[in-house]
Amino acid sequence: DRCHENYWRDSKNEFQLIYIQRIIAEYWGKDVPINSISTTRVFDWIKWMKEDRGYAPSTCNRHISVLKRCLDNAVDEGALTSAPKFKRQSEKGRERLEFFTKEEEEAILKELKRLNADYLHDYAIVAVDTGMRAGEVLKVDGSNLVKLEQTREDGTPVYGAYIPDRKNGEPLLMPVTKRVEEILRKRKTFNEHVSKHRFIWDKVRENLGLMDKCWHSWRHTTATRLTSKKWDTANIMRYMGHKNIATTLKYAKWNTDTMVDGANLLE
Repeated sequence: DRCHENYWRDSKNEFQLIYIQRIIAEYWGKDVPINSISTTRVFDWIKWMKEDRGYAPSTCNRHISVLKRCLDNAVDEGALTSAPKFKRQSEKGRERLEFFTKEEEEAILKELKRLNADYLHDYAIVAVDTGMRAGEVLKVDGSNLVKLEQTREDGTPVYGAYIPDRKNGEPLLMPVTKRVEEILRKRKTFNEHVSKHRFIWDKVRENLGLMDKCWHSWRHTTATRLTSKKWDTANIMRYMGHKNIATTLKYAKWNTDTMVDGANLLE
């Protein structure tokens, strides 16, 4: 809590950090003395994240950074004499295809409906159909959808939702799919971050055997699907709100269908 006040409150990543803080607190226990968190116990925790939870190296590193900052803050404030050692995990060559297939998406949405988690159900649809980060969805104003000049292939109008501030610092009028349009007309806004519904989200992933994927995988899914449909990388970059093309190439992972198409073209 002290670290949150000193470093993370009102930051752009505050909700994501709160989510990670809760996971860390659950593992260690909220009443554990901070001076009992030794280097050996930290290494055991990292092993647990990798082997028991199936976290990717990048996910492990985000959790490691949060706990390290907390304990470093405790040292700065005089609550600890020294902090344990932390070992960041190598992410080189370890990138995984963390996107949801169509079948997985359908299963997730069906399971959310079964659990009466309509809020998360709608949240997920907006996330996968726009590629927006969890925090960005909270900024969408669906109370005043804008009718765009373009139309869909079936002749129906396309509407856009205004996002005042994406992570890259730029506002955006985001064209939305029919199902997102319906959700925004119904809900207008999303006012609770997905981290507040973590118990249900974790239950869905556990029930479906998807614990190796996370909420951010919806964003990966958006970029992957746009890539597989042969949309050019420059447009995907703008759609996803990336500042440089390298990030787009990292998110727009290739699936086997795309690779087969490449082989067919060379044939």
